[in-house]
Amino acid sequence: MTTDSHKTKRTLLLALACLLIIIIGGISAVNALVRHEKQRDLDAWKLTLNVMADSRTKQIQHWINGQFTALNELAGNGSLQIYTQQLQQNRNTENTIEPAQLSYLHNLILNTAQRSEFIATSALTQAIPANVSFLADAGISLIAKNMTVICSTPGMPALSTELQKAIQAVMESGSPNIQDIVLDNQGRPVINLLVPVFATLPQSNTGAGKTPIAVLIGMNNAAKKLFPLLSSDTATTSTDKTMLIRRDNNLVVYVSPLDDNSPPLSKSQPADDQRLAAALATRNPGAFIHGLDAVGTEVLATSRTLPGLPWILLQTINTDEALHESESHYRFLSLTMLSTLSLITSLLVAAWFYGGKVKSQQEAAQLSAQSQRLTAQSHLLSAINDNIRDYLFLVKPDGQIVFINQASATALNILAPETSGKTLTNTLGKSPADQLMAMIERAVNHGQPIIKELSIELNGRQVQCHTSVIAFPYTTSTANDAVLISLHDVSQLNDARLKKERLLTQTVQALMRAIDLHDPYSANHSANTTTIAMAVGKRLGLPQSSLQALEFAANLCNIGKLFIDSKLLAKTDVLTEEEQLALRKEHEFAEKILGGIDFEGPVLATIIQKNECLDGSGYPAGLKDESIITTARVLAAANAFVAMISPRAYRDTLTTKATMANLLNGTDNQYDRHVVAALFQVVENEIDWQRWPDTLS
Repeated sequence: MTTDSHKTKRTLLLALACLLIIIIGGISAVNALVRHEKQRDLDAWKLTLNVMADSRTKQIQHWINGQFTALNELAGNGSLQIYTQQLQQNRNTENTIEPAQLSYLHNLILNTAQRSEFIATSALTQAIPANVSFLADAGISLIAKNMTVICSTPGMPALSTELQKAIQAVMESGSPNIQDIVLDNQGRPVINLLVPVFATLPQSNTGAGKTPIAVLIGMNNAAKKLFPLLSSDTATTSTDKTMLIRRDNNLVVYVSPLDDNSPPLSKSQPADDQRLAAALATRNPGAFIHGLDAVGTEVLATSRTLPGLPWILLQTINTDEALHESESHYRFLSLTMLSTLSLITSLLVAAWFYGGKVKSQQEAAQLSAQSQRLTAQSHLLSAINDNIRDYLFLVKPDGQIVFINQASATALNILAPETSGKTLTNTLGKSPADQLMAMIERAVNHGQPIIKELSIELNGRQVQCHTSVIAFPYTTSTANDAVLISLHDVSQLNDARLKKERLLTQTVQALMRAIDLHDPYSANHSANTTTIAMAVGKRLGLPQSSLQALEFAANLCNIGKLFIDSKLLAKTDVLTEEEQLALRKEHEFAEKILGGIDFEGPVLATIIQKNECLDGSGYPAGLKDESIITTARVLAAANAFVAMISPRAYRDTLTTKATMANLLNGTDNQYDRHVVAALFQVVENEIDWQRWPDTLS
C-alpha cells in the first residue's frame, strides 16, 4: 500500500512538472512572439518617420534655396553692382549722391522683395499712422562695407551686433551665409540670409569682382514662411509633429514653436538628458529614437541634419497613437495563446485522469473514494472536451490514437472509444495521416509546437484546417511520448473570402463589357491597359497589394464613359470647349459608380488621378509630383500608351516608336520618368507584338 502510494505521488509530481514546463514554454513563446510583433511595428514606424522627415527636410531646403536664388539674382544684377559701386565712390570722394541711382536701387530691391515674397504687397499698401514706428518682419537691405544702409524696403530694423558680425564674415569670405533665427524687438522670429555683391568696374588695388563691395540681406518672418513648412495639410495621424532644434552648449533649444504654446526659441532643455528625444537627436542625427518630447510625452522619433543650416529637424509621433493597434493585437494574441495553453492543460489533465481511472478500477477496493472523485472530474473534463468544436487527437509518436474528442468522432462518423489503439492512417486515410506524421516527427524531434494549414478529408468532406501539433511527455518523465493534434476548421472563412473575390472579379468583368459596348472605339482598351500596367508595375517592383489595386483600377479606368454620350465618344471633328468639359467629367461619374465598393487598396484614387500631371497641369485636382500616387502614375502612362497605339475615330494607329517618343517627350511634365523607362523595357523585351491581340482598343 505504501509503495503504491509513493508511485501515485511520483506520477502526480511528474504530471505537474510536465504541465508546468508546457505553461512556462507557452508563456515564453507568447512573449517572444509579442516582442517580434512589436519590433516589426517599430520598424514600420521607423520607415514612416524617415519618409516624413525626408519630406519636411526637402521642403525646408527648397524654400531656403529659393530665397538664396532670389538674392543671388539680385546681387548679380549689373545695374545694382554699378550703382552700388558708384554710390560708395561718391561718398568716399564727397561727391553729391545722385537721387536717380538711389531711386533705381530702391525700386529694384522693392520689386525683388515683392516678387520673391520677402515682403507682402499688403504691407506696402497698409496705412500706418504717422506717429507709429513701423518695424517690418520681412524685407531686403543693401549694406555698404562700412555697415551703413544704402537702401532697403520699408521698416527694416537697425543692424544688430550679431548681424554686423555676420555681414563682416560675408565680406571677408565672399560667400553667402545665413544667420540663425533670432527674435526681433517685437518678439517675432526672423531669419536673415546674406549674399555678397561684387563690383563689375575695377576697384583700386583689388580689381573687379575680387572682394564684395556690399552685402544684400534678405529677412523673413520664420513664423509665417518657414515654420508652416513643418506641418502637413494631409496628415494621417493626430500626434505627428515636426520641429526644428539646435544645440547651444549644454542645452537643446527648440527653435520652432511647440504644442504647449511655447513660442519659438523660448524653451530649452539639458542636452545630456538620456531620455529626451531632442537631446538624443542632436547627439546622433538620423537615428531612430524612443524617448520623451518637450512636455514629457513618450514618443517615437527620428531626425535629419539640414546641410548648410544650423538646425536639426526632429520628426516625432506619440507612442500611444503609433502602437495603439499593435497593443490591442498583442493583448488579443496573448489571450488566444493563453486560452490555447489552458485548453492543452485541460486535455493533459484529462489524459492523466484517464490513466488514473484505469488504475483505480484495478484497485477499486482500496481506492474507491479516490476513484469516485476522479470519475466525477473525468466526466466534467469529458463534457468540456466534447463541446469543443476543434478536432482534437491525442496520439503516440508512431501515430497510434490514444484519445479523440466528440467533435472528431462526429466528423469521422465513429464512436470515440472505437479509435483507441487505431492509427491515424486507419482513421483518417493515408494522405492526411502522412502529412500529420511529418508534423509529429518534427514536433517530437525539435520539442516545439508545429503549426501549418492542411486540407484533410473527414467523412467524405474536404476540410481546410489550421493544424497545431504539440509533443509532450505522457507515460515517461523525460521523453516526448505523446502528441496533441488540434484541427481548427477554417473552410467557411476561406470559402467566404474566395466567394467575395469571385464576385468582385465578375463585377469588374461585367463593367468592362458594358464599357466596350458603350464605346466601340475603346473595345478591349481596359484589358490591354491592364496588361501593360501590370507588366510595368512588376518591372517597378511594386508590392502585391499595389499590383492588385492597379489591376482593378486599369480594368475600370474608363467606367466613367458610361455616362458620356456615345456620339461624343465617336466624334471625328474637333471637340468644342463644352464637349471637352463633358469628357473631363469622366472621373466624377467613375467616383459615383465605384464610390460604394469596398476595394482593398487605392483603386478609386488611382482611377481619379490617372489624368493628373507631374507639373500640376492635369485634372481634376491639379496634383503634382509626390501628391500623385504611384499606381496612378503607372496607369496614366499605360493608358496613354494603349490609347496611342490604338485607332480612334479621329485618327489612325500610331507606331510603338512614335508612341514611346511622345511619352518620353512628356516625362517630368506629364509622366513619371521611372514609369516611362519601365514601360520602354516592357515594350522592348516583354511584349510579343506578333501575338498582341488583333482587336485593339
